Amino acid sequence: MGPALDAEAQVRAYKAKNKIDFPLLSDADPASKAYLVPGYPMMYVVGKDRKIVWRGHSKDDKLEPAIEAALKAEGGDEGKAKEGAAKDAAKDAPAPALPVYKLKDGTEIKAKTVMDAGDEYVIKDDKGKFTTVKKDDVVEIKK
Repeated sequence: MGPALDAEAQVRAYKAKNKIDFPLLSDADPASKAYLVPGYPMMYVVGKDRKIVWRGHSKDDKLEPAIEAALKAEGGDEGKAKEGAAKDAAKDAPAPALPVYKLKDGTEIKAKTVMDAGDEYVIKDDKGKFTTVKKDDVVEIKK
């Protein structure tokens, strides 16, 4: 499925004109923000657990291996055993330190994910809230 920022009628016309045979999600701005899409075209491989396992361009040589790995990891007893081992290892591993964006007004945002959007950052904090800040307002990034 591909996100499109255009309205449904525009998306239908574009699909017909360009002979696109996969679904396009119209008015996808909320979805694009949720996945921190940095630009178009952008492709994601999402596992059955709804977690992103790969992202990049559709012409990237790593796309096909990422799909194959995701399918293998999710199938059969071997996949379940590997998944269980990975979860056990993750429980014992320390949580990674998140970068903190300090702004001119003294606000600090603990960033779980960040999208560089030209002269702004779109930051998803550790509680899942999205904030857009101008790069000029960031005085320090603590890692």
